[in-house]
Parts: sequence; structure tokens; C-alpha cells
Amino acid sequence: TGDSSYLARSRAYFAQAVGFWDDACGGGVWWNRAKTYKNAISNELFLLVAMQLHQATGEQEFLDWGARSWRWFNQSGLINSQGLVNDGLVGCQNNGQETWTYNQGVLLGGLALLYQHSQDQGMLARACEVADAAIERLSYRGVLQEPCEPGCNTDQQQFKGIFMRYLARLTLVLPSSHAAQQTRYTRFITTNTEAIQTQDPDGRRLIPLEWGKPGAASGITHTSGLECWNARLLVESAAGASHFV
Repeated sequence: TGDSSYLARSRAYFAQAVGFWDDACGGGVWWNRAKTYKNAISNELFLLVAMQLHQATGEQEFLDWGARSWRWFNQSGLINSQGLVNDGLVGCQNNGQETWTYNQGVLLGGLALLYQHSQDQGMLARACEVADAAIERLSYRGVLQEPCEPGCNTDQQQFKGIFMRYLARLTLVLPSSHAAQQTRYTRFITTNTEAIQTQDPDGRRLIPLEWGKPGAASGITHTSGLECWNARLLVESAAGASHFV
């Protein structure tokens, strides 16, 4: 829109988040005002917003925060030995809680933006490690599954779409040396849109929580499914226009 008030508000929100960064567990922002929990999603969103603000403003401060937050995240233990991100830290150690799909996806989104500036191959390898682990361990027969299915709450019902959104963003920034990953991620996105489509044989356009299975649908499950379709459109459009770099 070009409305500077949106950017000003984004700056203010980010400055508030910076106030929740401290040296406990070596760094990172807290999940809550009581400062009782450092978790994955708070710090992934901090990284993502820092990079989005750098993209919008070109200001070094935001790029520095993005790089700093990734350095901390990478050594924090939040990424487990399987290459998946757990929910958070307890006693500054990985708490072993659920590996939600959006915890994988938001990290991919932040790293995609940071990689565009750093061209750090180690960072890119780490992003692909997380993406590959999610595809292998959080899907069944090629279809993404949330660990809580079929009993996910209204927050969790949105998570898979968020993963797909940022898997597509990662795919777009992969260099030609990562053609195998480009192909794998694009096929995974396509397989999931096909699963969504095949569960709608009567053309009612309903997208339930579990892609590829019949079930109740809601506005939340629809938006998650549509994120998957948007991801497919994004990667197919970029591939057709030779936008892979």
C-alpha cells in the first residue's frame, strides 16, 4: 500500500520483541511476559520479521538481528538429532515436545530470506535438512500430517498451510546446485494439492483437516489447504518463468 503507518507499527512491534531478548540460555526471546519459556516459534517469528523488515527498509540493524537470532537458534538445541524442530527449551535443553509442522515452516521462511543476503551454504544445508526431515517424518505416503491429527485444536489446524507457504519460499531461493531439492519440494507440494483435490469427488470444494481423507471442514482448514494451493502456484509460476536462482 505504501502506507508508512504499517511500517512504523511493524518497527514498534519488533522493538518490543527485542526487549524480550536476553542472555538466558545464551540468547533468544521469551515466549511470554513472565519470561518462563523460550520456545521455537517465538524465535522463528523474530528471525522472520527481522528479515522482512530488512527487506522492506534495507536497514542493517534488522539484518544483524536476523543473523544473530539464527546463530542462537542453530546452537540452542531446538533442532533435534532427526533434523526437526521441537516446541521449546526446558532448563536450556530441548524439551522433546511436539514437532509441529509450522515450527519447521516458519524457520524455513526466515532462513530463505537470510540466505538471499548471506549466501551461506551451511545455513542453506541446515534449512534443507529441516525441510527433508519434515517431508520424511511428518508425512504419510507423501501427504503432510500434523502430529495432533485428527484431534487438532483451531490453532493447530492452520499449521500445515504455514509449512507449505514457507517450503515454497525456500524452494524459490535454492540455487541450481540444489536442483534435486527443488524437484523434491515441488513434487511434495503438488502431491499434497492432489490429495486435497481427490478428497472432494463431488465437487463441494471442502478441505478438511486431514488432506486426502474425508472429514469436517471449517474456515480454518480451508485457509490451510488454500495455502498449500498457493504454494503450488508460486513454485510452478516461478519454474515456468525461470525464477529459480
